[in-house]
Amino acid sequence: MFHNFINRHDITRILWGLRHGYLPLILSRLTKGRFKRVQDAWKPKSKKQSTWWMIPAVRRHWNYLISGDENKDFRTYFRQKYLPHKQGLQGLTLGCGEGQKVLEWAKTGLFDHIDGYELSEDRLKKARQMALEAGADRCIKYIAGDVNEIELPENHYHVVFIEHALHHFSPLAPLLSKLNKCLVPEGYFVFDEYVGPSRFQWTDQQLRLANCIRSILPDKYKPHIIDGRTNKKVIRPSRLSMILKDPSEAVESGNILPLTHQLFEVAEIRGYHGAILHLLLEGIAQNFMSEEKAVSDCLHLLFEIEDYLTRTREVGDDFAVVIARKKH
Repeated sequence: MFHNFINRHDITRILWGLRHGYLPLILSRLTKGRFKRVQDAWKPKSKKQSTWWMIPAVRRHWNYLISGDENKDFRTYFRQKYLPHKQGLQGLTLGCGEGQKVLEWAKTGLFDHIDGYELSEDRLKKARQMALEAGADRCIKYIAGDVNEIELPENHYHVVFIEHALHHFSPLAPLLSKLNKCLVPEGYFVFDEYVGPSRFQWTDQQLRLANCIRSILPDKYKPHIIDGRTNKKVIRPSRLSMILKDPSEAVESGNILPLTHQLFEVAEIRGYHGAILHLLLEGIAQNFMSEEKAVSDCLHLLFEIEDYLTRTREVGDDFAVVIARKKH
């Protein structure tokens, strides 16, 4: 309907919300401005989450696809391959959240100083406390600000790194141009991102495959975290629902790789799939947290299926680590 701007699932949710007293919440989302909705989306929440990145075995598989070693993450891979024996570098990150990933970069030993920008001051309070407790407060400086408005010094940073935040930024082209200019001549732009369809407008092929595989999973792996149902299908969210919930979510994700090729010299792209498992495991990932053999065997089969479908180009990589150099 209208290129999926709105769909029948929206109508169902609205009717359910009206029956259960959620009219004020629905109206507030409709009347709030874009900036306020983004801020609200990133406030700390108690809502249950169940996504593929929570599963330890999934994260080990990512490492294997990126570095060839399930125990070597992409930060270590980047440091060892591109900047061995380097120290004293200037680093920059955007959308750093509560700072856990920035601390991992600080532990690489590459940086003398890292500037971290984040929209939410509440999240930065926790980030500063974590840096203090880890003894990294002298290395990391956290700054509250909108990435589209910040001024960055030109030819200053040796490495700009972004993890799962780039797909929240728009307009993307001027921001990437600014990042290219802020790098020193030999500088690197490194990111780990969702680079799939914008606004999660997954293809019919992705939905068909994800739902087919979910349907044949043993029932013990299918209870949904919200209501325990085992027959929930993966659906394509409407563009309207994405905008109302969080206008920044995957706002220009489909443009990330084309613009990176245009504005940087791309050294390497390490895709780690996700076109199927990202959808398939949403809401049921909590059923795969155990390291028991039966769970490991099931996950291994899912990995093999997605690896095959990606290798044969039935689907692409919706997630990737990209290592790029400053374009002169």
